[in-house]
Amino acid sequence: MSMVLTDANTGKPPTSASDLTQALFRPSLVLGRHVGLPVHTGEVVSTSWYHLAVSETLPRSLCVDAQPIAALHLEATFMLKIFTAHEVEVLRRNAKARARANDVIFSKALDQVAAEQGYRNWSLLQKKGCTPSDEPHPWLFRRTSEDISQSMRVVPEPASRFDRRARFDIARDSVQALDGKFASAANAVDFGLAYVEGLLAQPRFRLSTKSAAYWEMRLWLPYGANRIEGDTFILVNRHYKPVGSTTKDHVDYGAYPNLSLQLHGDSWRAFSHRTAEQPFLFNDGCPPWATRQDAKAYLGRLAEMRRLI
Repeated sequence: MSMVLTDANTGKPPTSASDLTQALFRPSLVLGRHVGLPVHTGEVVSTSWYHLAVSETLPRSLCVDAQPIAALHLEATFMLKIFTAHEVEVLRRNAKARARANDVIFSKALDQVAAEQGYRNWSLLQKKGCTPSDEPHPWLFRRTSEDISQSMRVVPEPASRFDRRARFDIARDSVQALDGKFASAANAVDFGLAYVEGLLAQPRFRLSTKSAAYWEMRLWLPYGANRIEGDTFILVNRHYKPVGSTTKDHVDYGAYPNLSLQLHGDSWRAFSHRTAEQPFLFNDGCPPWATRQDAKAYLGRLAEMRRLI
């Protein structure tokens, strides 16, 4: 079924560009059923439920370009915002915080956030409200509260008596390499923000060197930025390897263009720890795995870094 715009006062379709503009944004806009087969060369035909279509009764001059009409929502006469992947992730985190604060299920909070942006539900926002891109999809942090809690516990003893590894080695070996999965430095920072927020949501914040979370923080979270050349830096973890890397071997920073970022002049001071003389987010006296207070301070500095990149 296609739709035709008519004026509520006259009952007739608009016949000029100015009449069309007024009809689109007039509170008395009426949506009527279009009767008859659509004529492709003389009308703009909708291909999805939220696009408006124009009857062949409109002059051809008003039907040449579908773009001014195609993005208009049927349920309200305003343009819906199209979000980047980063903006969608920010909305998701906002919904997660709302769910915790209001004691509602996460899916309901997601739908509420979507409704505030003009979409009927979260699924529709993700499907229709995201910009298409040829860039790699961002690697997002997805872990339940129970999974986070489990990662903070001390790993068990080796299952086999032939496994001579110490438990902190077992914990480190369990960490997945993410350096090749992050689409960009900004993606790695977004991932780090979500990761730390997940840890801080736990009622108890205590990390052992024998826990997977301790090593994930050392390897997955940004420690700072090492200069490659000029204003070009690379995001590194606490071991000065590309963020997300689990290797102990020497690496070539140039092989990780996905983790490079631009920092001009001393702009890095906006996010660095107050004692740092280089772009680093913390020092050995206040790593984010030490205490809840250190994790919160790190989260704030990481958010400042995200605003810069």
